Amino acid sequence: KFGSVHSAPVEEEQDFNGISVIMNGENTNYKNIKDALENERIDILYPKTLPNNIEVNKITFYKKSNLDKLSYSFSDPDLYFTISFNTLITDSAKEDSTETLKVNSVVCYIYQMDDINSAQVRFEYNGDTYMLNYTNKEVLIEIIKNLEEINNEN
Repeated sequence: KFGSVHSAPVEEEQDFNGISVIMNGENTNYKNIKDALENERIDILYPKTLPNNIEVNKITFYKKSNLDKLSYSFSDPDLYFTISFNTLITDSAKEDSTETLKVNSVVCYIYQMDDINSAQVRFEYNGDTYMLNYTNKEVLIEIIKNLEEINNEN
């Protein structure tokens, strides 16, 4: 459906500045995430800006039976961001959140996981579930506030 979006391997970083999309065996390079998502017609929220010099290293699309999922990989390995398509957060998961926050009319469910020094934020947008994990809750909230939508017309 979407394919895989990723940056060059570490040993090639000095020669490559952008995003590479691999779909159906074809490799296409783009100068940034927005161009890659627009041209590949992947209609999701993406981080317009990231704090603490964090960069997106890779975007991968997974298809397992009836679950489609997109995962971002970042230069900071403690940051994790996935999108599960056509999946909603269960009521029990909503109830288990430690707090909620409304960002741009979207209710975000926040989970503080002190035992592993991590926080998680989940929210629903256009019928999909977005989930972010990181060691710093404030950074997660900052990322969510900087998510932007690509409006593709089919």
